[in-house]
Amino acid sequence: MGGLILKEYGPFAIYDTGVPSGKQNYATWISIHGYVWHSGNFVRVLPLAETYGIRLVLLNRRGYPGTAPLTDKELEPLRTVDTLDDNGARLEVLKIFMRDRARELYDFLQSFSFVEAEKIPPTSQGGGLVVSGWSLGGVLVTAFLTHVANFPLGKIDLVPYIRYFVAYNVPSRLFGYGPPQSANFYHPMDDETLNPEERIKQFNLYITGYYAHGSTVSSLSDEERLLEPSPTINRMSAEDLQASIDMTHAKPGQADYIFSRWGLSTGLFAVLRRGSLFPPDQAESRRDEWDSVELRTILCTAGVWESPWGQWQLREEVEEARESGQRTRPMKFLTLEGANHYVHWDDPERLTKLMLDLD
Repeated sequence: MGGLILKEYGPFAIYDTGVPSGKQNYATWISIHGYVWHSGNFVRVLPLAETYGIRLVLLNRRGYPGTAPLTDKELEPLRTVDTLDDNGARLEVLKIFMRDRARELYDFLQSFSFVEAEKIPPTSQGGGLVVSGWSLGGVLVTAFLTHVANFPLGKIDLVPYIRYFVAYNVPSRLFGYGPPQSANFYHPMDDETLNPEERIKQFNLYITGYYAHGSTVSSLSDEERLLEPSPTINRMSAEDLQASIDMTHAKPGQADYIFSRWGLSTGLFAVLRRGSLFPPDQAESRRDEWDSVELRTILCTAGVWESPWGQWQLREEVEEARESGQRTRPMKFLTLEGANHYVHWDDPERLTKLMLDLD
């Protein structure tokens, strides 16, 4: 994995920069990767951990390099999704699958005791965790915030150790928003004229490009990538790509492929978005202290059209809910002007400073 030495930690694998030199109290950033592109793509952030006195943990999700693969028992219900005729039945299978993935993240922090074993300082002492999900990893963040208040309390209470969660440049479809009705926007993963191999090739060019968007739907750029800067993937070596991508997960039958394919049309992504944004007014057996944990979003304005569209929709939904008196999770909307979806590769210092409030 391009020089990264991964350590098994529960069902996951992590790269941990460890305690920064001379620091007793420090922030810890846990970074969760996206679709196909795993933690190896975040290597350019690593030197900044020592520079800024933070701890950085790159976490590979189940099935990615170094981790425990999903078992046949775990995958079997998910693999029935393509054969089901009813969207409601598909949704139930997908909801259970993502609840279980959220529980794994909770257990990583709690049952496998990352917080306790690694002696993470709490936020009250200037420490605490920033947990970010990039792109498809943002779905794990929304799933976690949807379900965590119903998970049983372990030997430690995690809330005092959480600074905030971050949905890092999560595209609109992964929040459960469809495309604007007023336009027919292209997405290579929806292009049925392409075979799966060509589809992911075009997706990688599409998602790593730079685009010039305006502030309205009609001024969102679709397929017209800027010539400069060129797509990030075109400036990566063969070694860089090998260390960043696991193409297995783009194949039919794989977990990421299945829930990416069905998450929007079944309503799964929308269910998780609403569950993370709007705590229930009354619910039994919930630990309501999780409702005050902040969720931040980072928009990279030169990413694909789904990035600004998703942020606009999310902000509008939250503002309308607050105006109507609905209770919402604390939110903060952040922006990186001129950055694309791979700012952690192209401009890692700028992302790190925004991610951890270092300005």
